[in-house]
Amino acid sequence: MAPMRWGGLLVGTVLSACAASQPTTTVTAVRPTPEEYRAGVERSVRLGREIAAQDAASALASDVFQARVPAAARTGTRGWVALPRPDGWTVAFVSGEGESERVSCELDVPRQDRPDASQVTLRRMDPPRALAPDEAVRRRALQTVARSSPRGCGRPMNPVVLPASDAGQEGWFVYLLNSTSDPKELVVGGHLRFHVSQDGLRIDETLELSKCQIQPRAPGEQTGGLVLGTPFFQYPNEGHVFTAISQKLPLFLGTKLGPGRSELWQVTPSGEVQDRGEVRAPGSG
Repeated sequence: MAPMRWGGLLVGTVLSACAASQPTTTVTAVRPTPEEYRAGVERSVRLGREIAAQDAASALASDVFQARVPAAARTGTRGWVALPRPDGWTVAFVSGEGESERVSCELDVPRQDRPDASQVTLRRMDPPRALAPDEAVRRRALQTVARSSPRGCGRPMNPVVLPASDAGQEGWFVYLLNSTSDPKELVVGGHLRFHVSQDGLRIDETLELSKCQIQPRAPGEQTGGLVLGTPFFQYPNEGHVFTAISQKLPLFLGTKLGPGRSELWQVTPSGEVQDRGEVRAPGSG
């Protein structure tokens, strides 16, 4: 990879047509991830990729559900719950409330790069079936988060529920992902994580993975990457990994080390995290 030009800790986008004109410090080769960060980086990659996979599967299943199921049969649908399978996801659409929730339709989405609607299998439940235990506890965890009136970014937030065992913990991680339906916008941040108890009834921790940030796509320009800075994390978290994957753009994250000093990380569109080493602002040190 050619040397990357880094203009300091900021939030924004790198436009390929104008990146070279910015006052910069040159950043070159990838270096081995420091030992103290290695396990955390591996966890971020694992969770971020799984968030992106479930979010993409749910989005495709929702599109197919809307397209193939008549409007009258979709009446009363209140959401969905996604369960992983070895070869993909089963996304179940739920109607009713509380203990009366039922699955009216389920769709199988293959786990592969960019599946399309023709590869999705749809099954209608007549009569609707009760939720399986794994589905019910995930729904309960999501509803517990929803009842807490989480502070989002004033936009639709897409849910993802993962077992916290993916990070070596008990319970569930409920993610609310900032989103947009406008192709002229880039979602740079605003993702939240809630650690919910094993029974799905209690929130044990709330974590803001990134600040609310939407960037417009510059007309006539090709976006070469996203640039973020944070004083709150020492390395990219799963929200940063998800952002790079979902936006299909490299994300460059600066984590503050001290006055005029930062660590630069690159997250690739495939979710790989690379340590670009320490960066000193021009004139510092």
